[in-house]
Amino acid sequence: MIKYENEVAEQLKMFIDRLSANNIEFDSVPEIRYDLRGQTAGQFHYAYQGSPAFIKLNKQLLEENGAEVYFHTLGHELAHYVDIELLGRNGRSGWRPHGVSFQRICDMLGVDSNRTHNMKTTKTRVMRKWQYRCECPEIKELSTIRHNRIVKGTRSYSCTKCKTTLRKV
Repeated sequence: MIKYENEVAEQLKMFIDRLSANNIEFDSVPEIRYDLRGQTAGQFHYAYQGSPAFIKLNKQLLEENGAEVYFHTLGHELAHYVDIELLGRNGRSGWRPHGVSFQRICDMLGVDSNRTHNMKTTKTRVMRKWQYRCECPEIKELSTIRHNRIVKGTRSYSCTKCKTTLRKV
């Protein structure tokens, strides 16, 4: 069992009660998953091609920050669920993921509608850099993604100064 899992379930019920008091009814509740990694606190995934909607929470951030994740992040992601799945806002002209209807739902829930959090995070992985050279004297560093594209032959990159093709050191 995940630390704070009971608190998340209780908070979800409280949020649903708040929305019900505002005449927003639920036929189903999105599944909560704890498999989000990295620096993102939460994500909402809408129902697609028969798969149900769900909310992903970052287990590490949940365990390190507790209440902030299960209150603010859960409320934020649930607001996306209500806006998209229950009120059918997705795809309408002028609709925005963090637009006016989303902000109103956040207000009903008592959570901030901001897209970012200020929780302290630890890097989960170190990005490797690959050294490349051109005609300029300095060495250029490329990400693994760009390096792999060069190795596969699907892409080449040029120096922004001398315009020559970058070569592996």
